[in-house]
Amino acid sequence: MGQLSDGEKVLLALVGDLARRLAIANPNRQNPLEGEGIVLIDEIDLHLHPKWQKMIIENLERVFPECQFIVSTHSPHVITNVREESLYLLKTTESGLKLERPTESYGKTVERILVDIMGLDTTRPPKVQKAIDEIFDQIDIGNLPAAKEKLEKIQEEVKSDPDLVKAESLIQRKLIIGR
Repeated sequence: MGQLSDGEKVLLALVGDLARRLAIANPNRQNPLEGEGIVLIDEIDLHLHPKWQKMIIENLERVFPECQFIVSTHSPHVITNVREESLYLLKTTESGLKLERPTESYGKTVERILVDIMGLDTTRPPKVQKAIDEIFDQIDIGNLPAAKEKLEKIQEEVKSDPDLVKAESLIQRKLIIGR
């Protein structure tokens, strides 16, 4: 047990405890894991590797098919694997907590979940996003030397990135065809 990660230990304890409680509550059932129950889990993603976060809900529902799970999470890996009809977002407002339903969540990329559902402006470090925004601003106003200089500077830190490739292509296009 000492060689297990904290996430593995927590998950084993959770599943073991739930199975034990269902067995106690359903002593006459042939398969006590099919007992009914409502299970509340706060921060289901806590200490779990993202790979496990992706599959935790599906596996709990498969192993305990008659249980209703009410879980909280801050993990986009968990959220993208939950259908929107099963998802509620808690928002803090001046009048208290407000429940919202996302229009879509299932199958979105982690970045889309973070931006569209969890409200991040960007998933990049602010310094990097600012530099990229400045590059595109310089391209838009036609200041290609400044854009190219900023691009080369940020490429030293970020290396390969789709937005940097796009900026480089725009600069080259404007240099060749003038627009």
